[in-house]
Amino acid sequence: MWGVLIAFVLVGGLVKLSFREATDPVIKPAVEKLRLAKLAAMPPSRLTLDQAEDGVVLSRRLGEKELARRFAMVVKVLKTRRGKR
Repeated sequence: MWGVLIAFVLVGGLVKLSFREATDPVIKPAVEKLRLAKLAAMPPSRLTLDQAEDGVVLSRRLGEKELARRFAMVVKVLKTRRGKR
């Protein structure tokens, strides 16, 4: 019985933490910067179309013009490749 109660409290705490992290205006920019840094560290040949589009949006939102240009070129290449298939 105690094990179930402890598990329920832990899951509830994790859900509350993840909800706060996703909606809190202080944490959200930091999470977006971290996500953009991870995308920027990946080689362009390994990016998927969704990741490249996310990179464009995040870099524009955070004011990184050079990264936005780089991700836009990757999106353009991936969309042309996708059309040829």
